[in-house]
Amino acid sequence: MHLEKAFIACIVMSLFTNVFAQNTESIKVNVLKEEVVINKMVITKKTTIDEVIKAMGKPERIEKFAGKDRKYIYDSKGYAFSTAPNNPKNLVESLTITYTYDNDKNVAKEKFRGTLMIDNFMVTEKNTIKEIADKTDFEKIECFGTMCASDPKAKGIVTMIGMTESGDILQIVFGFKP
Repeated sequence: MHLEKAFIACIVMSLFTNVFAQNTESIKVNVLKEEVVINKMVITKKTTIDEVIKAMGKPERIEKFAGKDRKYIYDSKGYAFSTAPNNPKNLVESLTITYTYDNDKNVAKEKFRGTLMIDNFMVTEKNTIKEIADKTDFEKIECFGTMCASDPKAKGIVTMIGMTESGDILQIVFGFKP
């Protein structure tokens, strides 16, 4: 009887550990410092994709643009990195976080299940654009149909947010200015 209880306890702990381990990704965006921290890796406009791959491991997919590797996609983590064309240093240009996959081959196919903090505000796919704009350091976020973006001339990281017709967030892109 004790052996059965111990076995069941081991199975429950194993399941709990697997569920918890899937939710450990932590992304923190500091708009005005122009940096993104994923777990403990700091990413800025000076970070190369090679540094990202060294820290995060090989992406599950790499998509080409104009014959060159440009999208580095971590499907199981729910995010992807982009590099810019004509970028000899292969610097990271943007990070895209997926909340809902919409058949775009350039984004992660799986939902981001970790935590996303923008300037100490926790973001989920259910937040409104107004909440994100009011509680973060983005100077202004304007919407055009189901696409919203911060002012690219404003100080700090640039963001674009794609939404469903009902207002849920599909993806959030954080862009580094050159």
